[in-house]
Amino acid sequence: MTNEQNNYDSTRTKIRQQEQEQKDNQEQELRSSSSSSSASAGSSSSASSTATGARACARTREADEAEAAAEARASMLHGQYVDCCEYYAANFHRGIPAGIQREIATRIKGGMSAEVIRAAIDDTMMAPRPSWAYCSAILRNCDLDNVKTLADWEARKKRREYSSNPALQYDQRHYTDDDYGPDFFFDVMAAYPND
Repeated sequence: MTNEQNNYDSTRTKIRQQEQEQKDNQEQELRSSSSSSSASAGSSSSASSTATGARACARTREADEAEAAAEARASMLHGQYVDCCEYYAANFHRGIPAGIQREIATRIKGGMSAEVIRAAIDDTMMAPRPSWAYCSAILRNCDLDNVKTLADWEARKKRREYSSNPALQYDQRHYTDDDYGPDFFFDVMAAYPND
């Protein structure tokens, strides 16, 4: 097994361990918040216990739904995060430093899709001297331009290509047959018969 493969495997293992720790912490926080809400519901007076019980049941249902939605979002973000980190390691051929992991996680939590981050990594790899600083600058500009999806990325790329080439900013003239007068075309063979 090559050294690059070992670095890649160790990076994947570290990422998965960190993600599992984050998930465990989130679950523990959710459990502690739900237990404190149920404890406060039990301390209410007996006269309003029926109304309080109904409200507590509704809050519990809402909390369960919110927890399920949060878990689904966390799972989706986790998948995108792992995908981006693996893509980085595969393209840069080295393990991924913690600072870069944090930046990727921050971008994904901010709403940027994994496809945009992968496209930025691809553009970085086409640069004369690819580096994470270059990729980070691309992602920072994407944030400034509010690029969150791959469709936004493509539209931004097209806008930038159009604005960087002045020749593309002018409408081309469309010629008609009337624009070509009778003297525009001539018979070369008749003009130079012996050549």
